[in-house]
Amino acid sequence: MLLSVEQKRQTRQYAFVNGFKNAAWLTGYVQRLSDSSLHLATSQPGITIPILLEQSPASLQLESGQAVSVYCRVIASMGHGQPVPMLKAIGFDRPNIVNLTPREVFRMALGSPSEFGSTPPVDRASPTSNSVHLSGLLERLDGLAHSRNPGIQLLIRQYAKDGVSIPVRIYGKRQGLYRRRLQVGMPVFIEGSYRVMIGKQGDSLAPFIQTTDVRIPQRGKDILAIPEWAYRYMAERTTDPEISAYIDQMFSRDFQDSPDGNLPSVIDEL
Repeated sequence: MLLSVEQKRQTRQYAFVNGFKNAAWLTGYVQRLSDSSLHLATSQPGITIPILLEQSPASLQLESGQAVSVYCRVIASMGHGQPVPMLKAIGFDRPNIVNLTPREVFRMALGSPSEFGSTPPVDRASPTSNSVHLSGLLERLDGLAHSRNPGIQLLIRQYAKDGVSIPVRIYGKRQGLYRRRLQVGMPVFIEGSYRVMIGKQGDSLAPFIQTTDVRIPQRGKDILAIPEWAYRYMAERTTDPEISAYIDQMFSRDFQDSPDGNLPSVIDEL
């Protein structure tokens, strides 16, 4: 079901899964359409981003060349034995002025034909043209082998169920620092972008989420609530007695002192 106008105004209504932040916002031009997906041309030159649809393009009033902002949920699927992040559309809107070049703002408002064909450029300077926010628990940390740039991949867990954690990549000098500092079970928050890797022949390969920083999630903002399974997951993976004490204290406050626990009404359990 797509978001209502009212839900789009309140991120708490759509941007969380099991209490953890999970949302992506992309603006671009519809390049291709099928019964179950659209391919969006964004600021990454020559690349389109696949987005899964739960309704037909006709029912969503989507057409090729249309500029659109898409609200997405990030899900994980398996490709060649590896987790791959995928985007599922949960809402659509008209682009904001900050997402497009001034030339495009005038062109669209005046109804003038495009000088660029069906996919005019999205403003690369706008951070909101391609933005992914995720919080959760660190499930695994792997080095990225066979890469020209040093990198690591985090698996961010938002469900009790195994096999559905979301991979996020970090490249560059900071990856070494995070490799040493991050611990399995640690609560994390990332702001990144959704990208598609280019093959040697210029073909599109697997999509991925890239970030430059891993931040401490703020409770009430990045994490609305911590499920009971998440407390157990953290407790089972730490060997630090002081961290264990923090976990026990907050678990007692959230669940033993509150019969219904602390989970919000909007939940997407697997």
